[in-house]
Amino acid sequence: MSQRASRPAATPAREAFLADLDASGRFHRDNAVGRVFHPGAVSYREAVAENSVHLVWERGRLVAHVDRYSPVRFTKDGEAHYAFWRIAVHNVAGLVTDVLSLPRRQHSGDRCPTAGENIEIDADLLDEFLHGPDGSDAADVALDHLRRELLPRTDESVQYLSFNLVDEVVHLLDTPAQPWSVQLEVRVAGSLDEDRLRAAVDQALRRHPMGRARRAASQRAWNRNYWETPSELDVDPLQVSPQIDDAALAAARAAQHSEPISLSTSPPLRARLVRQDRGDVLLLTCHHAATDGTGALRLLTSIARAYAGDADPLPEVDLRAARDLMGNHAPADAVMRVRRYLALAERLRELVAPPARIARHQGRERPGYGFHHVRLSAEETQRLAGFEHAGDVDDLLVAALHLAVAAWNARHRRPCRRITVLVAANLRPRDLRDEMVGNFTMPARVSTTPRRRTSPAATLAAVTAQTSRKQRSGMGTSLLELLSWSWLLPLPVKRVLVDAFDQRFSDTAALSNLGRVADPPSFGGDLGAVDELWFSTPARMPLGLSLGAATVGTRLHLAFRYRHPQFGADAARRFAECYLDQLRRCVRCAPTGSPSV
Repeated sequence: MSQRASRPAATPAREAFLADLDASGRFHRDNAVGRVFHPGAVSYREAVAENSVHLVWERGRLVAHVDRYSPVRFTKDGEAHYAFWRIAVHNVAGLVTDVLSLPRRQHSGDRCPTAGENIEIDADLLDEFLHGPDGSDAADVALDHLRRELLPRTDESVQYLSFNLVDEVVHLLDTPAQPWSVQLEVRVAGSLDEDRLRAAVDQALRRHPMGRARRAASQRAWNRNYWETPSELDVDPLQVSPQIDDAALAAARAAQHSEPISLSTSPPLRARLVRQDRGDVLLLTCHHAATDGTGALRLLTSIARAYAGDADPLPEVDLRAARDLMGNHAPADAVMRVRRYLALAERLRELVAPPARIARHQGRERPGYGFHHVRLSAEETQRLAGFEHAGDVDDLLVAALHLAVAAWNARHRRPCRRITVLVAANLRPRDLRDEMVGNFTMPARVSTTPRRRTSPAATLAAVTAQTSRKQRSGMGTSLLELLSWSWLLPLPVKRVLVDAFDQRFSDTAALSNLGRVADPPSFGGDLGAVDELWFSTPARMPLGLSLGAATVGTRLHLAFRYRHPQFGADAARRFAECYLDQLRRCVRCAPTGSPSV
């Protein structure tokens, strides 16, 4: 694969090419630290965390290779600097690759387990880069060419992406009995045409690579899984149920979201059209390793727009760079890093005092999930939105869940001390908050002790103080500090550790809020925009319960998702009533000053 020059690159071409790299914004020119590794050379690194093209001009020649893990940390503000842990991962990955290649006598001089050799770029190739087709910038032409040459030879119609941090953890936690899936459900005013809907699903999945992704079958790295995005689907994701009543719909819902989704086939989701007299219902189940709730809603929006024949504009975002967004939220200064390590240190208390567990009632040991849906009236929703306090509606929902768990456990004679609720934080940029299919959320925990639950006002103040503090240091990003080191471990070891960590340190409950869906999916014509939208995320035991919230139109929708060992159907209904009682208490309370927590 190596390309050799018959003559050295001319200086004007070299200078023009390097100037183009400087101006592109896609490459970082090494600072003094980088020059320690490449003395006397000019070094450029592509501004992505993984599979980063590395260009080095030395001794009159330009050499390129791909770094499996870049030693440079790129922040969301565009700054770049070498990080100790990234240098360590960069070199450990290279060392392991070199050792494994020795028996095959394929020792490689670079640090990329997915590349075979360096490419030496001669003057003719530089000239090609500088005079790319259609006036393309040299940096763009070079990047496309080098990726084709340096990365593994594969089907050019298939795009390969490594699992990001959240993808990997979710994949390791997924089991047949407790599938890690995202629930979305909408109701339309009339009847959907099956053929037209199937074509709309296919069209939407073709527009979103992660919507049709599957886990690559070949083992491409010792410590990572990879996605591949084929151009064609392996299975038809849409099923249709005949006319059924509400009881049968509840059974279909539970069956749909309790069925494991294989990541070895495309797409990583399933859809079911259910016929009903008062309007058809579309159930969408997405594997959480492929996308989060916001991404699932974006997929559903594309399906609705394709069905209606409406335009479906997508932002011009490089998917590979966008998936590095999680790493870009790492702290850029020592003070912020210390804050996040202190947040991780709080987990140590759980070695002796694990979070409270919700008292089980009427549960049965069987796989899958149950669901209980509650839709608030327009008046109650307005009271929630208009409640004046230091925080937002999320704080009200979280505070009510803390109080509901405490009240429920007291009712079942199982007192609890520290309650922790896992909340999801959307890390997408503000201008892309409702875009991009994939995992771009991180969990953050909010905890209370009995002293903070003496009244709804005290609980709400404690919750608001914590979420405000976490927003200043980055909601959920403290976990990134821990997960970022996981790439030093092989996959089997990570699976054991993630499972043990989850069983010991799992929170009391989880809450995810899609917020107010300002532009709900619309299937067009007489069907119009949906006015019912239900959403939830998985609840693996011992957590056992997750609450999903979404506001569509004038009404808040709450989906209580529970594991069967946690609740029976009647117990879930009673817990939901307990939650609503506590939510109304919070709205009636008088806000107090925020305590120090």
